[in-house]
Amino acid sequence: MERLEVLEKMAAGIKIKPELAEPPALTPEKCEVCEKSKTQRQVSRRPAGRTHVHGKFGRLHFDLVHIKDGYNQHQWVSHLYCEGIRLHLAQTHEKKNGCINALIAFIAICRSQFNMDILVLKSDREPTLHSVFHEYCPEAGISVEFSVIGTPEQNGFIERAGGIIITTARALIQESGLPKKLWPEAITAAVYLLNRVPTKMPTGEYIIPWVEAMKQRDPSIELRPNLANVKLYGCRAYVRIQGIASSDKMAARAETGYLVGFVASNIWKIWLPRLNKVVEVRDVIFDENVRYSDTEAAQPIPQDVLNDAIWDVQYEDSEHERPQYDLDDIALEIPPSLLPSATQNETSVSHQEELVRTMDHSLTKTQHNHINSTPPPMMTPSPTPTPEAPRNEALPGAFPIDRTEAEGVRALDIDANPDQQLLGDLSNTLHQPVTPPPGYRLRGELAPRDIEGSVTTDNIIEGSRTRSKRAHFS
Repeated sequence: MERLEVLEKMAAGIKIKPELAEPPALTPEKCEVCEKSKTQRQVSRRPAGRTHVHGKFGRLHFDLVHIKDGYNQHQWVSHLYCEGIRLHLAQTHEKKNGCINALIAFIAICRSQFNMDILVLKSDREPTLHSVFHEYCPEAGISVEFSVIGTPEQNGFIERAGGIIITTARALIQESGLPKKLWPEAITAAVYLLNRVPTKMPTGEYIIPWVEAMKQRDPSIELRPNLANVKLYGCRAYVRIQGIASSDKMAARAETGYLVGFVASNIWKIWLPRLNKVVEVRDVIFDENVRYSDTEAAQPIPQDVLNDAIWDVQYEDSEHERPQYDLDDIALEIPPSLLPSATQNETSVSHQEELVRTMDHSLTKTQHNHINSTPPPMMTPSPTPTPEAPRNEALPGAFPIDRTEAEGVRALDIDANPDQQLLGDLSNTLHQPVTPPPGYRLRGELAPRDIEGSVTTDNIIEGSRTRSKRAHFS
């Protein structure tokens, strides 16, 4: 009992009740029906444990976020957060199992580049990271803490940090007007900016996460982040085209793109809409007064491409001159049934008249263009006369032996020689005898006996036997 009284003084969150004279009755303190019917989520108002237990860089938090497919088929974000200095590390990848390599790379960066002494890694029970949690981390001397399933509040640091990154990336996309499919680059840019802007700690002190991480490697140096490379996100960029032939003096020297990320003080990530790819460049000029517009993606169809497409479909393999079409000949008409009901009756008559005039104009102009370039007429084979089938008075389904022989058709003689029967039919048709060609042997005839069984001096060849040389292959 004395030890329990001392425990109450030395520990927090415990209170020792005085010993009762009589033990309480063995009756339930809670109503079972009420607890099964009214139990709700228990919200903890206690502040989460801070980093003083494991040091400034001792605890890291990891989370995996799923987002719709990006321009590069990525749909997962691996996010690592250091709560001691509020440093973010993020990487996007295409498949879910990419988080394994991402987490191992994050731990290696923190230990080698930032010289962090990582003691604890906290995360939810992600099944994909089973090998990392139970094999890699124990070998690296890192303890793993898990949150209870269905209780993300226990991993509140990474949940809140991930929400800040998603909100910042969404704001960059919405403000710049860039397509939503560029979210992987927006996530990377958001992490880059959040690590280089001041953040207020619970003590009231302002720190810059990237500076604090670099000072851990060398505490004696004074660092200030250089933000001269930060331009307006999503502004237009003119990227120098490399590899142009020296003889091509009239070729364009720059490709139009838009800023989507930052790499170094003089290296940027530029999205090229024409190629739908992101490149890292140095030779680039920015125009922060021009932003991306959706109309740039809808480019008109070139006239030569349109002519080639029409020719390939209608006049393939023709030697005639290709007719030229005008884009004005192709009119897109809205049927009256799709118009609003209030104006459908008023515009139906005028719409039909305008449609008839447009079709007459297109047909007249098309016929005029085809005067000198009429394609060759297509060859139509003459119809093949179908011989009238001979009448057969036999009932349908009768056996061949029951059918009557039609006029001009001779019944097949099973016992006769087929070749002899064929020669007879040909002779009757041509009205002259037909004989088989020399050397042709009718079916059933024996082969000619050219070899005699007797041995005489006439069939003996004298002299040595000669053979032709055989080819030898090694």
